[in-house]
Amino acid sequence: MPYSYSHFYALYKEWEENYQDIRLRFEYKGGEKYFDMESNCEKEAYLFVGVLGASNYMLREKLEELNNRAFCKMSGSRASVFEEVEKGNLKSLPCCGFDFGKWQKAKVHNDYHIQVENHYYSVPYRYIGKTVDVRISGDTVEIYFEGERISLHKRSYQKGKATTERSHRPPKHNGYLERTVELMKERGYQIGGYCGRVIEKILSEMPHPEMGFRSCEGIFRLGKLYGKERTEKACCKAYSIGISNYRTIRNILENGMEEEDDALTIVRSGMHGNIRGKKYYAQAGGIR
Repeated sequence: MPYSYSHFYALYKEWEENYQDIRLRFEYKGGEKYFDMESNCEKEAYLFVGVLGASNYMLREKLEELNNRAFCKMSGSRASVFEEVEKGNLKSLPCCGFDFGKWQKAKVHNDYHIQVENHYYSVPYRYIGKTVDVRISGDTVEIYFEGERISLHKRSYQKGKATTERSHRPPKHNGYLERTVELMKERGYQIGGYCGRVIEKILSEMPHPEMGFRSCEGIFRLGKLYGKERTEKACCKAYSIGISNYRTIRNILENGMEEEDDALTIVRSGMHGNIRGKKYYAQAGGIR
């Protein structure tokens, strides 16, 4: 996916801060003087912007020849000026190379985690509900809020797992967790008995109960979208075959299969969006 100019500029500024006084970009205003490498002479600029774009490989063959070519209006060459003037003023490169990263936004959920590439990373609990900026590099995941870094994690490639910093939990984590779990169960049973059982099953099967909060919230949204009665029937179908998760319940409702006798068979075989069910074909006047 190509980067926009603004994204490239942000990455360049980040690189520039890492290398401090080193610059790849030079700009001259009209009337200013600059040195033209083609003619080896000083010229007046109309507008000049130079960005290093060629690789060392492309420059290597002509580099030595160019550096040793004599100046046309002054003594010496680029190589001699470098040895006599510039070499002694060089600064050491940073101890660590620039670590290229990509940025994205994420929302902090009730379990004080964000999702990054199917892995979950914790942030301090006080940022629950906030939108944060995430910088992802090869080794780390950095999380920022309004320009301030609030969390740093070693990057994990384990899908569906969580990386949690204990200090990010609420001060009275156990009490907070118990209250939230009980609230989730209560909201489930308000929709219906089977929905309550599904919520309990989701929370009990997670390594940490808070990792199931967003799945529970998804089911509650389905209750608002499709109504309590339909959602309860869909939960009944899913619970009966032991597949108590948000995705299965959502697919049953999207395909209008909570009333169908063959819904269980279809769910077992792997439900997806292309399965329409009997109601679709009845309304369409049969298979065509």
